[in-house]
Amino acid sequence: MFEKAVRMKLRFESIKGQLSVEQLWELPLTSQRGDSLDSLAMKYNKLVKESEETSFVEEVKKDSLCSLRLDILKYIISVRLKEKDEAKVAVVNKSEIERLLAIKARKLNLADEELSPEDLDKKIAELKK
Repeated sequence: MFEKAVRMKLRFESIKGQLSVEQLWELPLTSQRGDSLDSLAMKYNKLVKESEETSFVEEVKKDSLCSLRLDILKYIISVRLKEKDEAKVAVVNKSEIERLLAIKARKLNLADEELSPEDLDKKIAELKK
């Protein structure tokens, strides 16, 4: 799909002009003020549906370039949504790791407080080496 688009130098009509496939990756998923992956996908989905002819005898034809554009947009959207979800999970995991490390540090401090003065002197001597 991407190879075909690149070989054809496929472009996407937008408010700001023609966009290449590479430029699509830079668009936001949604936007109130400009182009977004969602708005472009809705536009090309509408064009695909409008290009389909209804026939009960012949094979239904649709605009293959609009379909290709829509498939590319849907793929990019799915990747970007997956990356967004993975980023959320990473933030939660980082927070949990920090919490667990803080608990571990408190437990180590408690363990050190229970050491005898002689054991503390031994640890201090080892650290001075």
